[in-house]
Amino acid sequence: MTETSSRTLCMIITHAQSFIKTNLKPIHAMKKNRASSAVLLAAIIAISGIYYLNSMALGSSAIVTTQMSDTTPTYAISTYSDRPVLAEFVSPTSSLVGKSIDTITVNLWKVGLPTGTVQVGIFGSDLSVKQLIGSIDASTIAKRYTQYTFSLPAPQTYQIQSGDRIGIEFTGGSSSDFVNIMSDQYNAFDGMNSYLTYYNNNTWHDVSGADLTMSLTLHTISTSPAITDTTPPTVSASPVSGTYTSTQSITLTASEPSTIYYTTDGSTPTTSSPVYSSPVSISTTTALKFFAKDTAGNIGTVVTASYTINLITDTTPPTVTASPVSGTYTSAQSVTLTASEPSTIYYTTDGSTPTTSSTNGPSLVSGISISTSTTLKYFAKDTAGNSGNVVSQSYTINISEFSYCSSYCNRK
Repeated sequence: MTETSSRTLCMIITHAQSFIKTNLKPIHAMKKNRASSAVLLAAIIAISGIYYLNSMALGSSAIVTTQMSDTTPTYAISTYSDRPVLAEFVSPTSSLVGKSIDTITVNLWKVGLPTGTVQVGIFGSDLSVKQLIGSIDASTIAKRYTQYTFSLPAPQTYQIQSGDRIGIEFTGGSSSDFVNIMSDQYNAFDGMNSYLTYYNNNTWHDVSGADLTMSLTLHTISTSPAITDTTPPTVSASPVSGTYTSTQSITLTASEPSTIYYTTDGSTPTTSSPVYSSPVSISTTTALKFFAKDTAGNIGTVVTASYTINLITDTTPPTVTASPVSGTYTSAQSVTLTASEPSTIYYTTDGSTPTTSSTNGPSLVSGISISTSTTLKYFAKDTAGNSGNVVSQSYTINISEFSYCSSYCNRK
Protein backbone atom coordinates (compact mmCIF):
# COMPACT_ATOMS: atom_id res chain seq x y z
CA MET A 1 0.00 0.00 0.00
CA THR A 2 1.39 3.43 -0.92
CA GLU A 3 1.82 6.23 1.61
CA THR A 4 -0.87 8.24 -0.20
CA SER A 5 -3.42 5.43 -0.13
CA SER A 6 -2.52 4.65 3.49
CA ARG A 7 -3.18 8.26 4.55
CA THR A 8 -6.41 8.39 2.57
CA LEU A 9 -7.63 5.10 3.98
CA CYS A 10 -6.68 6.13 7.49
CA MET A 11 -8.71 9.33 7.19
CA ILE A 12 -11.69 7.48 5.72
CA ILE A 13 -11.64 5.14 8.68
CA THR A 14 -11.43 7.99 11.17
CA HIS A 15 -14.30 9.89 9.59
CA ALA A 16 -16.30 6.68 9.22
CA GLN A 17 -16.08 5.98 12.93
CA SER A 18 -17.18 9.54 13.72
CA PHE A 19 -19.98 9.31 11.15
CA ILE A 20 -21.32 6.09 12.61
CA LYS A 21 -21.28 7.39 16.18
CA THR A 22 -23.05 10.59 15.14
CA ASN A 23 -25.72 8.97 12.99
CA LEU A 24 -26.68 5.74 14.71
CA LYS A 25 -29.35 7.43 16.86
CA PRO A 26 -30.91 9.50 14.04
CA ILE A 27 -31.68 6.27 12.19
CA HIS A 28 -34.27 5.37 14.79
CA ALA A 29 -35.76 8.84 14.55
CA MET A 30 -36.21 8.66 10.77
CA LYS A 31 -39.03 6.11 10.67
CA LYS A 32 -41.23 8.48 8.66
CA ASN A 33 -38.61 8.93 5.98
CA ARG A 34 -37.72 5.40 4.91
CA ALA A 35 -35.70 6.53 1.89
CA SER A 36 -33.42 8.71 4.02
CA SER A 37 -33.07 5.92 6.56
CA ALA A 38 -32.08 3.46 3.85
CA VAL A 39 -29.48 5.82 2.40
CA LEU A 40 -27.99 6.52 5.80
CA LEU A 41 -27.91 2.85 6.73
CA ALA A 42 -26.23 1.98 3.42
CA ALA A 43 -23.61 4.65 4.03
CA ILE A 44 -22.88 3.31 7.49
CA ILE A 45 -22.59 -0.25 6.19
CA ALA A 46 -20.27 0.84 3.37
CA ILE A 47 -18.02 2.86 5.66
CA SER A 48 -17.96 0.05 8.21
CA GLY A 49 -16.95 -2.29 5.38
CA ILE A 50 -14.01 -0.06 4.50
CA TYR A 51 -12.90 -0.09 8.12
CA TYR A 52 -13.26 -3.87 8.30
CA LEU A 53 -11.33 -4.44 5.08
CA ASN A 54 -8.50 -2.25 6.28
CA SER A 55 -8.17 -3.71 9.75
CA MET A 56 -8.87 -7.35 8.91
CA ALA A 57 -8.19 -8.13 5.24
CA LEU A 58 -5.23 -5.82 4.79
CA GLY A 59 -3.72 -6.69 8.15
CA SER A 60 -3.33 -2.96 8.87
CA SER A 61 -4.77 -0.60 11.46
CA ALA A 62 -5.37 3.13 11.42
CA ILE A 63 -3.43 5.16 13.98
CA VAL A 64 -4.64 8.66 14.76
CA THR A 65 -2.18 10.55 16.95
CA THR A 66 -3.88 13.49 18.65
CA GLN A 67 -1.41 16.29 19.36
CA MET A 68 -4.04 18.73 20.63
CA SER A 69 -7.71 18.24 21.40
CA ASP A 70 -9.85 21.03 22.82
CA THR A 71 -13.48 20.24 22.10
CA THR A 72 -15.10 22.57 24.62
CA PRO A 73 -17.05 25.36 22.88
CA THR A 74 -17.37 28.58 24.87
CA TYR A 75 -17.31 31.78 22.85
CA ALA A 76 -17.27 32.57 19.16
CA ILE A 77 -14.69 35.04 17.90
CA SER A 78 -15.17 36.73 14.55
CA THR A 79 -12.55 37.14 11.86
CA TYR A 80 -12.65 39.48 8.87
CA SER A 81 -10.47 42.09 7.19
CA ASP A 82 -9.78 44.08 10.41
CA ARG A 83 -9.11 40.93 12.45
CA PRO A 84 -7.61 38.61 9.83
CA VAL A 85 -5.97 35.91 12.00
CA LEU A 86 -7.27 33.87 14.92
CA ALA A 87 -4.83 31.23 16.12
CA GLU A 88 -3.25 29.13 18.86
CA PHE A 89 0.15 30.56 19.78
CA VAL A 90 2.89 27.98 20.43
CA SER A 91 5.37 29.16 23.06
CA PRO A 92 8.87 27.66 23.45
CA THR A 93 7.65 25.56 26.40
CA SER A 94 4.52 24.25 24.67
CA SER A 95 4.06 20.49 24.49
CA LEU A 96 3.24 20.97 20.79
CA VAL A 97 6.80 21.90 19.83
CA GLY A 98 8.37 19.21 17.65
CA LYS A 99 5.16 17.28 17.06
CA SER A 100 3.93 16.52 13.54
CA ILE A 101 0.42 17.07 12.23
CA ASP A 102 -1.40 16.64 8.95
CA THR A 103 -4.95 17.56 9.97
CA ILE A 104 -6.66 20.51 11.67
CA THR A 105 -10.27 20.41 12.84
CA VAL A 106 -12.04 23.66 13.79
CA ASN A 107 -15.61 24.84 14.37
CA LEU A 108 -16.83 27.59 12.04
CA TRP A 109 -19.98 29.36 10.98
CA LYS A 110 -20.71 32.50 9.02
CA VAL A 111 -22.67 35.61 9.81
CA GLY A 112 -24.10 37.71 6.99
CA LEU A 113 -22.69 37.22 3.51
CA PRO A 114 -18.90 36.98 3.79
CA THR A 115 -16.96 36.36 0.58
CA GLY A 116 -13.39 35.30 -0.01
CA THR A 117 -11.20 32.41 1.08
CA VAL A 118 -10.66 31.23 4.63
CA GLN A 119 -7.20 29.70 5.00
CA VAL A 120 -6.47 27.12 7.68
CA GLY A 121 -2.89 26.40 8.66
CA ILE A 122 0.21 27.74 10.40
CA PHE A 123 1.03 31.45 10.24
CA GLY A 124 4.02 33.60 11.10
CA SER A 125 4.12 36.75 13.22
CA ASP A 126 4.10 38.77 9.98
CA LEU A 127 0.83 37.06 8.90
CA SER A 128 2.70 34.97 6.32
CA VAL A 129 1.45 31.45 5.66
CA LYS A 130 4.12 29.04 6.91
CA GLN A 131 2.08 25.95 6.02
CA LEU A 132 -1.35 25.90 4.43
CA ILE A 133 -3.30 22.85 5.63
CA GLY A 134 -6.50 23.65 3.72
CA SER A 135 -8.94 26.36 2.70
CA ILE A 136 -12.66 26.95 2.23
CA ASP A 137 -14.83 29.48 0.41
CA ALA A 138 -16.37 31.68 3.12
CA SER A 139 -19.70 31.79 1.30
CA THR A 140 -20.05 27.99 1.61
CA ILE A 141 -19.60 27.89 5.39
CA ALA A 142 -22.73 26.90 7.30
CA LYS A 143 -24.78 29.48 9.18
CA ARG A 144 -24.64 27.48 12.35
CA TYR A 145 -21.88 25.96 14.47
CA THR A 146 -20.28 23.28 12.23
CA GLN A 147 -17.10 21.23 12.47
CA TYR A 148 -14.69 21.40 9.52
CA THR A 149 -11.62 19.25 8.98
CA PHE A 150 -8.68 20.19 6.76
CA SER A 151 -5.82 17.85 5.81
CA LEU A 152 -2.52 18.00 3.98
CA PRO A 153 -2.20 15.80 0.89
CA ALA A 154 -0.33 12.59 1.73
CA PRO A 155 2.45 12.08 2.51
CA GLN A 156 2.98 15.66 3.71
CA THR A 157 3.13 16.51 7.40
CA TYR A 158 4.09 19.64 9.30
CA GLN A 159 6.34 19.71 12.38
CA ILE A 160 5.19 22.35 14.85
CA GLN A 161 7.78 24.96 15.85
CA SER A 162 8.06 27.45 18.68
CA GLY A 163 6.40 30.73 17.70
CA ASP A 164 3.91 29.13 15.31
CA ARG A 165 0.37 30.45 15.17
CA ILE A 166 -2.02 27.63 14.27
CA GLY A 167 -5.51 28.65 13.18
CA ILE A 168 -7.38 30.53 10.44
CA GLU A 169 -6.85 33.62 8.32
CA PHE A 170 -9.66 35.53 6.60
CA THR A 171 -8.91 38.89 4.99
CA GLY A 172 -12.34 39.36 3.42
CA GLY A 173 -15.71 40.28 4.89
CA SER A 174 -16.52 43.09 7.29
CA SER A 175 -17.87 43.71 10.78
CA SER A 176 -21.30 42.67 9.50
CA ASP A 177 -20.23 39.87 7.14
CA PHE A 178 -17.69 37.66 8.89
CA VAL A 179 -16.66 34.12 9.86
CA ASN A 180 -16.81 32.92 13.45
CA ILE A 181 -14.43 30.37 14.99
CA MET A 182 -15.25 28.72 18.30
CA SER A 183 -12.93 29.17 21.28
CA ASP A 184 -12.63 27.70 24.76
CA GLN A 185 -12.26 30.46 27.33
CA TYR A 186 -12.03 28.23 30.41
CA ASN A 187 -10.05 25.02 29.82
CA ALA A 188 -6.73 25.87 28.21
CA PHE A 189 -5.18 22.88 26.46
CA ASP A 190 -1.62 23.60 27.59
CA GLY A 191 -2.02 26.23 30.28
CA MET A 192 0.15 29.26 29.58
CA ASN A 193 2.36 27.33 27.16
CA SER A 194 -0.02 27.63 24.21
CA TYR A 195 -2.96 29.97 24.07
CA LEU A 196 -5.38 31.96 21.94
CA THR A 197 -4.02 34.92 19.99
CA TYR A 198 -5.50 37.18 17.32
CA TYR A 199 -4.29 39.98 15.09
CA ASN A 200 -6.17 43.28 15.27
CA ASN A 201 -5.24 46.92 14.62
CA ASN A 202 -1.80 45.91 13.35
CA THR A 203 -0.80 44.08 16.52
CA TRP A 204 -1.12 40.68 18.16
CA HIS A 205 -3.37 40.24 21.17
CA ASP A 206 -2.95 37.26 23.49
CA VAL A 207 -5.78 35.71 25.50
CA SER A 208 -3.98 33.83 28.28
CA GLY A 209 -5.69 30.73 29.60
CA ALA A 210 -7.89 30.37 26.52
CA ASP A 211 -7.68 28.17 23.43
CA LEU A 212 -9.23 27.70 20.06
CA THR A 213 -11.72 24.85 20.09
CA MET A 214 -9.47 22.85 17.80
CA SER A 215 -7.95 19.41 17.22
CA LEU A 216 -4.53 18.77 15.72
CA THR A 217 -3.94 15.20 14.56
CA LEU A 218 -1.55 12.99 12.62
CA HIS A 219 -2.83 10.01 10.62
CA THR A 220 -0.67 6.95 9.94
CA ILE A 221 -1.19 3.32 9.00
CA SER A 222 0.32 0.59 11.13
CA THR A 223 1.08 -2.55 9.14
CA SER A 224 2.41 -5.88 10.25
CA PRO A 225 6.15 -6.16 9.64
CA ALA A 226 7.09 -8.04 6.51
CA ILE A 227 8.09 -11.63 7.09
CA THR A 228 11.39 -12.43 5.40
CA ASP A 229 11.77 -15.96 4.08
CA THR A 230 15.19 -17.27 5.07
CA THR A 231 14.37 -20.98 5.07
CA PRO A 232 15.95 -22.94 2.21
CA PRO A 233 13.78 -25.49 0.41
CA THR A 234 14.30 -29.23 0.64
CA VAL A 235 13.86 -31.79 -2.14
CA SER A 236 12.76 -35.43 -1.91
CA ALA A 237 13.13 -38.17 -4.54
CA SER A 238 10.67 -40.95 -5.28
CA PRO A 239 11.51 -43.78 -5.45
CA VAL A 240 14.37 -43.37 -2.98
CA SER A 241 17.94 -44.66 -3.31
CA GLY A 242 18.20 -48.42 -3.72
CA THR A 243 18.84 -51.43 -5.94
CA TYR A 244 16.34 -52.11 -8.69
CA THR A 245 15.95 -54.73 -11.43
CA SER A 246 14.34 -52.39 -13.94
CA THR A 247 14.63 -48.84 -15.24
CA GLN A 248 13.33 -46.31 -12.70
CA SER A 249 11.46 -43.02 -13.26
CA ILE A 250 12.50 -40.61 -10.49
CA THR A 251 10.18 -37.81 -9.37
CA LEU A 252 11.73 -34.85 -7.51
CA THR A 253 9.50 -32.76 -5.22
CA ALA A 254 10.44 -29.48 -3.46
CA SER A 255 9.02 -28.45 -0.08
CA GLU A 256 7.86 -25.08 -1.50
CA PRO A 257 7.62 -23.35 -4.89
CA SER A 258 11.16 -23.66 -6.22
CA THR A 259 13.39 -24.41 -9.17
CA ILE A 260 15.12 -27.80 -8.92
CA TYR A 261 18.54 -28.34 -10.52
CA TYR A 262 20.07 -31.81 -10.97
CA THR A 263 22.83 -33.91 -12.54
CA THR A 264 23.10 -37.62 -13.38
CA ASP A 265 26.84 -37.78 -14.16
CA GLY A 266 28.04 -37.60 -10.56
CA SER A 267 28.99 -33.90 -10.71
CA THR A 268 27.70 -31.35 -8.19
CA PRO A 269 24.74 -29.42 -9.66
CA THR A 270 24.70 -25.63 -9.90
CA THR A 271 22.15 -23.11 -11.17
CA SER A 272 23.63 -23.77 -14.62
CA SER A 273 22.69 -27.46 -14.44
CA PRO A 274 19.56 -28.94 -16.05
CA VAL A 275 16.28 -27.75 -14.53
CA TYR A 276 13.93 -30.49 -13.39
CA SER A 277 10.62 -30.45 -15.26
CA SER A 278 9.59 -34.11 -15.57
CA PRO A 279 10.58 -37.48 -14.05
CA VAL A 280 14.21 -38.49 -14.62
CA SER A 281 14.73 -41.91 -16.24
CA ILE A 282 17.47 -44.02 -14.61
CA SER A 283 18.35 -47.16 -16.61
CA THR A 284 21.90 -47.76 -15.36
CA THR A 285 23.59 -47.43 -11.97
CA THR A 286 23.54 -43.67 -11.32
CA ALA A 287 24.22 -41.05 -8.62
CA LEU A 288 21.41 -38.50 -9.01
CA LYS A 289 22.31 -35.18 -7.35
CA PHE A 290 19.90 -32.29 -6.88
CA PHE A 291 18.98 -29.13 -4.94
CA ALA A 292 16.31 -26.40 -5.05
CA LYS A 293 16.25 -22.60 -5.08
CA ASP A 294 13.04 -20.94 -3.86
CA THR A 295 11.40 -17.68 -4.99
CA ALA A 296 13.09 -15.76 -2.15
CA GLY A 297 16.50 -16.84 -3.43
CA ASN A 298 17.20 -19.38 -0.66
CA ILE A 299 19.27 -22.33 -1.90
CA GLY A 300 18.95 -25.76 -0.34
CA THR A 301 21.75 -28.26 0.19
CA VAL A 302 22.74 -30.72 -2.53
CA VAL A 303 21.25 -34.18 -1.98
CA THR A 304 22.51 -37.42 -3.56
CA ALA A 305 20.25 -40.37 -4.36
CA SER A 306 22.11 -43.50 -5.52
CA TYR A 307 20.41 -46.03 -7.77
CA THR A 308 21.87 -49.46 -8.58
CA ILE A 309 20.16 -50.94 -11.62
CA ASN A 310 20.56 -54.71 -12.15
CA LEU A 311 18.47 -55.37 -15.21
CA ILE A 312 17.27 -58.99 -15.65
CA THR A 313 18.05 -60.10 -19.23
CA ASP A 314 15.55 -62.41 -20.92
CA THR A 315 17.46 -65.29 -22.56
CA THR A 316 14.71 -67.89 -22.52
CA PRO A 317 13.28 -68.71 -25.95
CA PRO A 318 9.54 -69.10 -26.26
CA THR A 319 7.82 -72.40 -26.93
CA VAL A 320 4.79 -73.02 -29.10
CA THR A 321 1.99 -75.54 -28.72
CA ALA A 322 -0.41 -76.69 -31.43
CA SER A 323 -4.05 -77.61 -31.01
CA PRO A 324 -5.02 -80.15 -32.16
CA VAL A 325 -1.69 -81.99 -32.08
CA SER A 326 -0.26 -84.42 -34.66
CA GLY A 327 -2.50 -87.31 -35.57
CA THR A 328 -4.77 -89.01 -38.07
CA TYR A 329 -8.08 -87.35 -38.66
CA THR A 330 -11.08 -88.20 -40.84
CA SER A 331 -11.90 -84.57 -41.50
CA ALA A 332 -10.13 -81.30 -42.19
CA GLN A 333 -8.60 -79.63 -39.11
CA SER A 334 -8.25 -75.98 -38.02
CA VAL A 335 -5.03 -75.67 -36.05
CA THR A 336 -4.25 -73.00 -33.46
CA LEU A 337 -0.66 -72.16 -32.45
CA THR A 338 -0.04 -70.58 -29.02
CA ALA A 339 3.30 -69.19 -27.73
CA SER A 340 4.41 -69.37 -24.08
CA GLU A 341 4.98 -65.59 -23.96
CA PRO A 342 4.29 -62.56 -26.15
CA SER A 343 5.88 -63.54 -29.45
CA THR A 344 5.58 -63.68 -33.20
CA ILE A 345 4.92 -67.18 -34.58
CA TYR A 346 6.33 -68.18 -37.96
CA TYR A 347 5.09 -71.34 -39.75
CA THR A 348 4.94 -73.35 -43.00
CA THR A 349 2.57 -76.05 -44.26
CA ASP A 350 4.64 -77.30 -47.23
CA GLY A 351 7.21 -79.21 -45.20
CA SER A 352 9.91 -76.51 -45.48
CA THR A 353 11.69 -75.10 -42.45
CA PRO A 354 10.14 -71.76 -41.43
CA THR A 355 12.20 -68.58 -41.11
CA THR A 356 11.39 -65.01 -40.10
CA SER A 357 10.34 -64.52 -43.72
CA SER A 358 7.66 -67.19 -43.48
CA THR A 359 3.97 -66.69 -42.87
CA ASN A 360 3.54 -65.31 -39.39
CA GLY A 361 1.28 -63.71 -36.88
CA PRO A 362 1.30 -62.61 -33.25
CA SER A 363 0.53 -65.31 -30.73
CA LEU A 364 -1.92 -66.84 -30.82
CA VAL A 365 -2.31 -67.83 -34.48
CA SER A 366 -5.58 -69.60 -35.23
CA GLY A 367 -7.45 -70.89 -38.24
CA ILE A 368 -4.59 -72.75 -39.97
CA SER A 369 -6.59 -75.05 -42.26
CA ILE A 370 -5.31 -78.63 -42.71
CA SER A 371 -7.49 -80.53 -45.26
CA THR A 372 -4.91 -82.98 -46.61
CA SER A 373 -2.04 -84.83 -45.02
CA THR A 374 0.35 -82.05 -44.02
CA THR A 375 3.52 -81.40 -42.05
CA LEU A 376 3.07 -78.16 -40.11
CA LYS A 377 6.35 -76.58 -38.95
CA TYR A 378 6.63 -73.53 -36.70
CA PHE A 379 8.66 -71.55 -34.15
CA ALA A 380 8.30 -68.32 -32.17
CA LYS A 381 10.47 -65.24 -31.56
CA ASP A 382 9.82 -63.20 -28.37
CA THR A 383 10.13 -59.44 -27.78
CA ALA A 384 13.67 -59.88 -26.39
CA GLY A 385 14.73 -61.43 -29.71
CA ASN A 386 14.95 -65.01 -28.45
CA SER A 387 13.92 -67.59 -31.11
CA GLY A 388 12.54 -70.98 -30.14
CA ASN A 389 13.18 -74.33 -31.82
CA VAL A 390 11.32 -75.35 -34.95
CA VAL A 391 8.64 -77.88 -34.10
CA SER A 392 6.83 -80.21 -36.53
CA GLN A 393 3.30 -81.52 -36.34
CA SER A 394 2.15 -84.19 -38.83
CA TYR A 395 -1.48 -84.41 -39.73
CA THR A 396 -2.87 -87.39 -41.73
CA ILE A 397 -6.28 -86.68 -43.17
CA ASN A 398 -8.26 -89.80 -44.25
CA ILE A 399 -11.67 -88.83 -45.50
CA SER A 400 -13.52 -92.26 -46.05
CA GLU A 401 -15.78 -92.98 -49.02
CA PHE A 402 -18.69 -93.35 -46.63
CA SER A 403 -17.99 -90.00 -45.13
CA TYR A 404 -17.60 -88.55 -48.60
CA CYS A 405 -20.85 -90.11 -49.80
CA SER A 406 -22.67 -89.00 -46.69
CA SER A 407 -21.72 -85.47 -47.29
CA TYR A 408 -21.99 -85.64 -51.06
CA CYS A 409 -24.92 -87.96 -51.64
CA ASN A 410 -27.15 -86.08 -49.28
CA ARG A 411 -26.96 -83.17 -51.67
CA LYS A 412 -28.45 -85.28 -54.51
